Amino acid sequence: MRNNFFIAFFERSGSTMLVDLLNQHPQVECRMEIFDTKDIKVNNRTQQIRQLDKNQVATTLSYFEKKRLFSKIKSKGFKFKYPNQLDHYLDVYTYLIENQFKCIFLLRKNLLKAAVSHQYHRTIRQQTGVSNIKEKVDVELQGLGTLHAINYMELRERQNQRFQQKLHADFDQIKTVYYEDLLHHKQETLTDLFQFLGLKTQAVMPSKFIKIVDNDLKYAIHNYDWVHKILSHTPYINYFYTDEISEEDLQQTKNQLSQFYVDLDIVLPPAPLKNTYHHQLQQPLNLSDTEVFIFRKLDQYYSNKFNWLDKHQQKDPHAAYKEQMFQKIKQLEVQLFLGEEKYQRKWLFDKTYKPASKASSKQLDTHKK
Repeated sequence: MRNNFFIAFFERSGSTMLVDLLNQHPQVECRMEIFDTKDIKVNNRTQQIRQLDKNQVATTLSYFEKKRLFSKIKSKGFKFKYPNQLDHYLDVYTYLIENQFKCIFLLRKNLLKAAVSHQYHRTIRQQTGVSNIKEKVDVELQGLGTLHAINYMELRERQNQRFQQKLHADFDQIKTVYYEDLLHHKQETLTDLFQFLGLKTQAVMPSKFIKIVDNDLKYAIHNYDWVHKILSHTPYINYFYTDEISEEDLQQTKNQLSQFYVDLDIVLPPAPLKNTYHHQLQQPLNLSDTEVFIFRKLDQYYSNKFNWLDKHQQKDPHAAYKEQMFQKIKQLEVQLFLGEEKYQRKWLFDKTYKPASKASSKQLDTHKK
C-alpha cells in the first residue's frame, strides 16, 4: 500500500482548494468526493442515503490498490465529508483503517465566516450550478440570519469535536490542517503536508478556486451592525476580529459582558436573601455577591425583552423568531459568564430547582430556560 490518504472535512472548509493545491505535486493524485450521498423524503422529512452499493464501493476502492506501470504517482487520495459520508459509508471507513490510510483532517477556525459562506453557497449554486467558483460572481449582498448562523456554528463545532476524537482514535497517522493556513501560509502548510505524505517538497501556485465572500465581514453581511450588536456579548464576537479565539479573547469578552450589566440602568425586583433562584444558586456555583447581582440583571434584562415581545406579538410578525433568537443569545451569555464547568453545575441545579413559593416564583424569579 502506497502513501494513500483521505481528507476528512466539514462543508465550506476549503477542501476543493486543498485538492487543487495537492494535485500540483507530480506524485499526488487526489480526487474529489467519490462516495456521494443523496437526499430523499421520508414522512415529509429530508434524509440522506448512500448512492453507491457494495459492488460499486468495491470497484471504486480498487483504484487505490492498482499500480500503473511507469506511473509517477506515489500518493492517492480523495475527499470524505463528515458527518454524512463518513456515517453512511462505514464499510469504506473500515477499509481506510484496515489499509492504514493517512488522514488529513481539515478544519476551519472562523465558524462565523463559515456560516456566512454556507448561506452564500446556496445562492452561488443556484446561479452557477457549482459549489466552488474560479471567477468572481456578482451576488447581491445578503443579510445574515443570526439564529440560523448560531445554530450552524454550534452544529459545526459539535461535529468537529466528534470526528476529531473518532479520527484520532482510529488512525495512527493524522495531520490537522486549517483552512486559514491554506489561505495565509500556503507554501509552508503544503510543505508540511507533502512531508506527511512521504513526498519531496514542491512549490505550489495559487489555487484556481477563489473565495465566495469577502474576508472582511463588513463587506459580506448586509446587516453587519445588527449581527455585530446581537453577538457582542458572546464568544462569537471575536470572529469579527480574529480567526482563532484565545483564552485571553474569551476573558476580555466576559469582562465586557459583566461590565455591561454592572453599568446597565435596570430595576431589579426585591430579593430577600436565600429566597430567590439566584441566591439558592450561589453556593453550589460558588458565586460572589457581585456575580449574583450581575446574573440577576442579566436575567431581568432578557425577562424584560420577552415580556415586551409577548405584548407586541400580534403587531410584530417576527416576534416568535426574535424570542427564539434572544433565548439562544441569553444562553450563550450565561455560558460565557459562568464558564463551562459552572454552567454544567447550573444545568444540574435547574433540574431539581423548585421556587420557594408561588409568589416568589412569579415576582422574583426571572429565570427562563
